[in-house]
Amino acid sequence: MIHLITGLNSETRLWIIVGTLLLFAGIGVRLRRRKPEPSVQLVDTLESLPPTVANAVRTVLMRCPPYEGTSRGKLDGIFQTTVRAPKSVLGTRMTVQLEACGTKTNITIRIYSEWFMRSRNLSVSHGHIHNFMMALREELKDKLIES
Repeated sequence: MIHLITGLNSETRLWIIVGTLLLFAGIGVRLRRRKPEPSVQLVDTLESLPPTVANAVRTVLMRCPPYEGTSRGKLDGIFQTTVRAPKSVLGTRMTVQLEACGTKTNITIRIYSEWFMRSRNLSVSHGHIHNFMMALREELKDKLIES
């Protein structure tokens, strides 16, 4: 593109560059406004009451090293965190949602990858969910033994 605009006067080149920047900025805004869709989702049922599961989720997210910036959502039973692999600059957003179902708890885990990482191997996201569920089940087992 640089070779194409070198023969033009400076004002025309400036307008081409400004137009190109505005075009890319518009595309970026459109991509950010798009409602994020999870790249991986798991729904499971646990044999414990929601408060017990919520405490176990909180413990796992606070104790384990790959989870950063953990926060509780605006609604009860929703936790948000970032999963960051060792030596990685980029992280993946993970949401854990709990719903009461009698004496059981339905848990939904969603992994949201950035749009430029969608083509990333999905086994990494499945691994994040698998590791989290293993740690959660272990924590629930420990809480059951304690009580």
